[in-house]
Amino acid sequence: MRGLTVFVIAALGCGLTAAQSATTSTSRSAVTGCHFHGDTFVCKDDEGEHGTIVGGPTASTSNAPAQYTGCHKHGDDTFCIDADGEEIEFKEEEEDSSSQSSSNSTAAATSSAQRSSVTGCHFHGNTLHCIDEDGNEGSIEGGPTSSVSNPPAQYTGCHNHGDDTFCIDEDGEEVEFNEDEGSSHSHGNSSSSASSSASSTADESSAAATTAIPFVLSAGTVIALYLI
Repeated sequence: MRGLTVFVIAALGCGLTAAQSATTSTSRSAVTGCHFHGDTFVCKDDEGEHGTIVGGPTASTSNAPAQYTGCHKHGDDTFCIDADGEEIEFKEEEEDSSSQSSSNSTAAATSSAQRSSVTGCHFHGNTLHCIDEDGNEGSIEGGPTSSVSNPPAQYTGCHNHGDDTFCIDEDGEEVEFNEDEGSSHSHGNSSSSASSSASSTADESSAAATTAIPFVLSAGTVIALYLI
């Protein structure tokens, strides 16, 4: 009986330790990279998923927090702790069914996108343009105009919301990067070369055929004369 009692106590102790470990792990999670989309305050969780802060600060808040820590679950809902020790809800952005089905395959790409940037920023007229990591050029919507004395040379923290690309400026605000149509390198020269090559080959073949015909006719004439 004594041995059985010891076993039960040991088992309970192991279960308690595991539960404490899980609780500790959960309490260390956080949502980071918080910023505004219009009047909505948005953050990113440990898995790179974006979500809104329910009851969070508004765009008029001067010092909105960059992150919330101590995130944990109440059922299916996620809550984090703000600077005042109060709970706030982190509500993950809803995706359509097609996005959800491909979310696992694109998780790595999404994480990579969070670290990307656009660089080499310069003006075309009054519009600021930058170049992404694939060499594509695009305009910065809502960016500075040519009247600004020190425009930024790059924007970091670029990420996608659906098919749209956003980056973070020096003030922590989002700006949209719109890729220019036809900004990728053109292969027109290669096509032109290939067309010229094909045309040249056709001309050579035609010339060869033209040369061969008189030869055949001449040979036929010789043979005819020989037969006569």
